[in-house]
Amino acid sequence: MMNINPLMVVILANVLHIQLPKYHDNDDHVKHIQQLTNVCVINGKDIDNHKLKYFPNSLKGRATDWFAKYETAHPMATWGEVPHAFIN
Repeated sequence: MMNINPLMVVILANVLHIQLPKYHDNDDHVKHIQQLTNVCVINGKDIDNHKLKYFPNSLKGRATDWFAKYETAHPMATWGEVPHAFIN
């Protein structure tokens, strides 16, 4: 029988699945960015590239449509630009 380290199970779970906050159409934009950043920090993914990767998956409804248009118009956008555009 294999001995499984419980700490490794928790780490593996965090690597495989990050529970993203979901932004719905009338939610607070600033609060959503803060929540997404906090989740990334907690999961050791506090790098702008990770935030940029996870951001579209944290959106629902009209926000998803907005990001698709934004991404098409700004294909080289950085994480520093995306939250600013999203909040405005």
